[in-house]
Amino acid sequence: MSKKHFYIKRLTTLALCTVLFFHTAAAYESRSYLYGGSTPIYENNIARTRGNLSMVMADYFHIDENGDAALSKTPDRRFIQARQAEGIQVVAFVSNHWDRTAGRKAMGKRASVAATLAGWVRQYGLDGLDVDIENLTEVDRSNFTDFIRMLRENLPANAHLSAAVAANPHQYAIGWHGQYDYAKLSQYCDRILIMTYDQSYEGSAAGPVASYAFTEASIKEALKHVPKEKLLMGIPFYGRYWATLNSGGRVTGKAFTVADIETLTSHHASAKWYDGVNHCARASMTVKSSDPVLNLWGGKRLEAGVYDIWYENDRSYEARMELCRKYGLAGVGSWALGQEPQWVWNLYRSWLFGVIFSDIVGHWSEEAVTELHKRGIVTGTGNGLFMPGKTLSRAEAVVLVCKMLGIPESDPSGAPEEIRGHWAAPMLVSAIQCGLLQGDGKSYRPTKAVSRAELAELCYKVLHVPNTVDFNQRFFPDVSSGAWYNNAVVTMHVMGYINGMSDGLFHPEKIASRAEAAELIWKIWDADKKNFFGSPQSRRAQPDTILRPPPEPPVLEPR
Repeated sequence: MSKKHFYIKRLTTLALCTVLFFHTAAAYESRSYLYGGSTPIYENNIARTRGNLSMVMADYFHIDENGDAALSKTPDRRFIQARQAEGIQVVAFVSNHWDRTAGRKAMGKRASVAATLAGWVRQYGLDGLDVDIENLTEVDRSNFTDFIRMLRENLPANAHLSAAVAANPHQYAIGWHGQYDYAKLSQYCDRILIMTYDQSYEGSAAGPVASYAFTEASIKEALKHVPKEKLLMGIPFYGRYWATLNSGGRVTGKAFTVADIETLTSHHASAKWYDGVNHCARASMTVKSSDPVLNLWGGKRLEAGVYDIWYENDRSYEARMELCRKYGLAGVGSWALGQEPQWVWNLYRSWLFGVIFSDIVGHWSEEAVTELHKRGIVTGTGNGLFMPGKTLSRAEAVVLVCKMLGIPESDPSGAPEEIRGHWAAPMLVSAIQCGLLQGDGKSYRPTKAVSRAELAELCYKVLHVPNTVDFNQRFFPDVSSGAWYNNAVVTMHVMGYINGMSDGLFHPEKIASRAEAAELIWKIWDADKKNFFGSPQSRRAQPDTILRPPPEPPVLEPR
């Protein structure tokens, strides 16, 4: 298979994920800029997002030194159509790259520039246009607003139009902040992307790219002028550094990508911490002249010296994206795709939607997993994932039930060697003591995978079952009255806790999944359960792990 067809096939599989993401949880939009790369690079970077984008904004257009609209690269029709088939809109963004002179010239000939840009949107089948013209001033305010109006009139009626604007928490009316008339721009634009970053910048004193307070204040100010349904919050995929070089020079506020920062701090002597005041990540890094040269974004090379780095991590991203939900914004936009580590996309859904695990959005077990996590009963497998389809081990299932019952941990020092070194040893010892986990005289097999029958039997053991259940009832053809798990299956079905598969069978020997276990535990959460170590609900469940990465189930007798 050619590389070209590999990418097409790989990305097509994300289409359903994209639809699921944006139509099951909430109507938040998620977009990112494509900058400085080729089509294959853009395809690869989009594939890494795991279906988390609803729009990409590609660097196809710019304003040249004469103030004319120019092609930065020829828009790739195949790329555009492939993304659209996946449910991802493709718009071009036009920028003056901070060149005030070029931007002013463009505003002086705005009618022709608007007509040219709108013509290219039609010609290349783009979904619209994003305007990222910066570093004009209050002198250009009316001309810039009129330019946006002209674009709206020239673009197709269904074409998207958005503008990236400076964050302005201090209500500056002059300088480049004065370029943007939030209220009037929002009349012509479908979305306003507020660039809530560069609180600190090249040449400034050391500080955060975007502190939590700066971001929130910027949003509050913008909401005075822009409807929340039109406002997007920007997040940076980069950080900045201030350095004292061994050569005697100083660096103030230059940019690193977050991905590069993680690489650098892992290869050079570094100390990292979280700044709880600004809600950002920090690092102090020493680069020696003898250290190997690393390949960084844009071909950057580091001189020997001491570096003070301010950037973002999972904790700071989560804090900022919670603001999107808090203020009911339209969504989030990021600069720029490819500058972020892979874990960003593993955790992205949970940040944007407040979902605990990104891979349970829209899954039939979503409610059960979410509610059990709130109660400290289940945890994920790392990287913001729950892995609902993964199998369950005997240890995991036992810990799950013990946490539900509030059974405390025990001293594992006297446990069988097989149990003593296990991650769940303290809880497994308790489970053995109260009869929830039984061995065969030789082994408890904590890592063995649990079947659906074993899971039913384990949960059956913890319930107060009425003596009116007729165990001779037949609900599933593959569950015989003589089966060791018959009473458990019949009772659990009568009580409404378990059902068969789509073919009408129970499939007792089928390995149980993490999602099935969570759903079952959630269903019996409020049931009348047996008292093993005091009142089941009187003790808060231990908030430690339960469903760990290795999937394999436990339960009572080792079948």
